[in-house]
Amino acid sequence: IGFFGYAFYQMLKVYKNSTDTTRQKQIQYLLGGSLIGVIGGATNFPLMYGIPLMLPYGMFLTIFHPIIFTYAIFKHHLFNIKVITAELFSVLLFIILSIRLALSETLQQFILNGVIVFGFAIFGVLLIRSVWKEVRAREEIERLAKELEKANVRLKELDQAKSEFVTITSHQLRAPITAIKGYSSMLMEGTFGPVPEKARTAVDRILQSSDRLVRLIADFLNLSRIERGKMEYDFQKFDLKDLVKSIFDDFFQINGKRKIPLKFSLELDENEKFMVTADQEKVRQAMSNLIDNALKYTKEGFAKISLHKNPEKNTIIFKVQDSGMGMDKDSLARIFQKFTRAHNGTLSVHVEGTGLGLYVAKEIMSAHGGDIWAESRGIGKGSSFSIEFPMKFITPQEKQKMEEEQKQREQNVERFVKGI
Repeated sequence: IGFFGYAFYQMLKVYKNSTDTTRQKQIQYLLGGSLIGVIGGATNFPLMYGIPLMLPYGMFLTIFHPIIFTYAIFKHHLFNIKVITAELFSVLLFIILSIRLALSETLQQFILNGVIVFGFAIFGVLLIRSVWKEVRAREEIERLAKELEKANVRLKELDQAKSEFVTITSHQLRAPITAIKGYSSMLMEGTFGPVPEKARTAVDRILQSSDRLVRLIADFLNLSRIERGKMEYDFQKFDLKDLVKSIFDDFFQINGKRKIPLKFSLELDENEKFMVTADQEKVRQAMSNLIDNALKYTKEGFAKISLHKNPEKNTIIFKVQDSGMGMDKDSLARIFQKFTRAHNGTLSVHVEGTGLGLYVAKEIMSAHGGDIWAESRGIGKGSSFSIEFPMKFITPQEKQKMEEEQKQREQNVERFVKGI
């Protein structure tokens, strides 16, 4: 009783202090199997002293003791069965070889068997050590895998909290910034009366800064939606030419206010139709990001927008080309990644950038079944950004509808075959 009581106490102590679920499972089966065996055997104590308290059927409970232990060994790796098997095999073979050594009839046989026994003793030790290392390595890998799984869950929770924080903060900033932008625009238009020239310059800077901040907030909101898989698109069929002309007119006015000798032009065929199926607002944002970058990083020369068709691929290509700061190969490979900016001196020229605009633009085009890429001959040699739209794009809603119709047709055929 004292022996079992002490053993149970030690197992409960380890179980309480352990954080390893596998270890806890092992102890549970050890305790359960031992208790059943002890209780079964304890029913015989009164009979041993001549007290017929109950029939000795409790002894049959002890059968469950080895069954539970065996299950724990194979299911929950109790006792490291690989190590025990290697040890038993090594010891058994060592005994057999030792007996053979003892039964040697000649000196030659004794020496030969002695060498075999000595060699196997070394081999057996190495074998057991290697098995021990393998078992410990596996246990360590399992432990690290569990820790990694917990870390991944925690990272997902933090990422979700970060996305929700960005969304809430962006929404809270949007209202006051929109008001600042609206009132600044009204002041510039003279809605509240004439504004002195010095004040107009300050108000114009407020308007431009608020407009830039609105775009940054939109990028953060879209980033949050993309990461949470909640980016919604309103796909409609329209002429992309009209949208490009509208965006060009907006930026043409912005460029006219800058005191920089920059030629800003648009090239497209007025008689051609560029019909696409897309979300106008999302596409406007992607194109605006490219044009804004071209104007921002080009101090002189030109910035040119073009729209043309590629008959070979059956696509429409929107292109923004400039003679600005350009990019190196490393920047071209990373420019569309999240929070990444080109290593061409732009960090010191425009510190307000976040490196989100191109990432968001790429995600938007991916959702439209299109593509976006950048080209540059090197730093100081200008760059170009291209957006490619498929002329025939199947929206997710249309794709889902087609899949449902296909499934319905297959079910109808299956019913028809069963009917026959």
